[in-house]
Amino acid sequence: MSNPDASLLRSVLGLFLAAALIALTAGCAPVRPRPMLDSMAERVGLSGPESDKASTPLSSGPAAEWSPWSFDPLLVTLLKASRQHSPDLQAARARLDAARAVAGFAARGLAPAGGINAQLSESQLSVTEADPYDQGSPRPPRRQILQAGLAVRWELDLFGRVGTAEAVAARGVDAEAAALAGAEALLEAEIVRLYALQRERQWARRSLAAALSVSQQRKRDTAERLAGGLAEPPELWQIEAEHAALRAEHAAAEAELQAARAQLLAAVGLSPLLDHPLRDRLEDSAEPSALPEIRDYALPPDFLDRRPDVRVAEARLRAAMGETVLAERASWPSLTLLGSLASVALPGQFGEAATRSLGIGPALEWNWLSFGRNRLREAAAQAGEQALAAEFESTVLRAVADADSAARSWYAARRAWEEALSAAGLAEQVQLRIQKRVDAGLDARVLGLSAALELRAAERRAVQAWAEALAAYASLQLALGVDAAADD
Repeated sequence: MSNPDASLLRSVLGLFLAAALIALTAGCAPVRPRPMLDSMAERVGLSGPESDKASTPLSSGPAAEWSPWSFDPLLVTLLKASRQHSPDLQAARARLDAARAVAGFAARGLAPAGGINAQLSESQLSVTEADPYDQGSPRPPRRQILQAGLAVRWELDLFGRVGTAEAVAARGVDAEAAALAGAEALLEAEIVRLYALQRERQWARRSLAAALSVSQQRKRDTAERLAGGLAEPPELWQIEAEHAALRAEHAAAEAELQAARAQLLAAVGLSPLLDHPLRDRLEDSAEPSALPEIRDYALPPDFLDRRPDVRVAEARLRAAMGETVLAERASWPSLTLLGSLASVALPGQFGEAATRSLGIGPALEWNWLSFGRNRLREAAAQAGEQALAAEFESTVLRAVADADSAARSWYAARRAWEEALSAAGLAEQVQLRIQKRVDAGLDARVLGLSAALELRAAERRAVQAWAEALAAYASLQLALGVDAAADD
């Protein structure tokens, strides 16, 4: 005679496998939106037949050539320290880790889920329950019941919802990874700007201190000439006003230097109130370093892929496309395979065959009655997708415009620095020529002092132009989406 339990088990297993086979063969595939950068690059003229016409004043070349910060070792040290200590980067890395965890959770959506439960209860019927008709029936004694069981459920991806949710979560990882790269690029540009400002104010303070000494000497000489009747009072008044302006400019340079240094240390992730080796190195006064040369170029074909903001916008749009699919399929049926094994018995009888129960089979659920809620959810998802599509296109257009504008700004700033250097060289020649005439007794010494002040002012203008050019170069790196971290 066949075992009835075994026959039942074979029947439910057959039903289980049949349901799984139907689900795997008749279900819909998950939707994973494809990358969109190539098509968008062709639309804006970065690839295709019109790409040769999209040029700007500078050459980008390979990404490694566009991050030559090695011309200033201290700046390289600051950039490396910022990647270790910056709270902004730490927060961006934490968000990336969270997105990866969410993606891992979504990837395990196809795996079965199960649990165990156990319960020990003691119960006793009331007198009313034991003798409802008041016939003198005795009240039964208390009894303990032990329940324990194992339940397993496996939702089949009948319409690709789980796979689509996995793809949406993966796009979240892409967005956070791009956001981290963007945070690194923004931080790098800010550190370069603050570093250039700190250096410029440092050199300005030193130059103004020397100018104050020269101005003080000129003031004394003019006072002596006035006492000897060789100068008029308005001449002395003008020199005194210029000397006061120099004192005010020196005080402002000192305050701006300390502020820029504090902001620089904070951007790196270090407290401006604590001692640090980098703080001591910032006290050193170094000469302005060289700047990269200007070259002609066209934007590279992978320009959009280099831009973190474009990658973030694309990832969010692709995730929204997946959300739209999920919203459309939310009201579709779901098929779940259920299995359970339980035992309910008195403590001494637990585990006996008569106390065991077995259940296995498919469960179909279809929430078709929603009174329009599902349709509204679809409409909201579609509207959100359209908004992100427009934002994606706007981000791409801004990226192209930013790159062109940054290239032209760098070109102009680099030229301005060269002109300022040339002007400083001419001022030095004028000062040397006048000083020779003063030494020969052909001109008054006050003219030589005035020429020296003009030379100091020209040098400060050159250093200021250098700082602006360096900041413009950092902005160009940011606009081109160069990953400077790859070159360390």
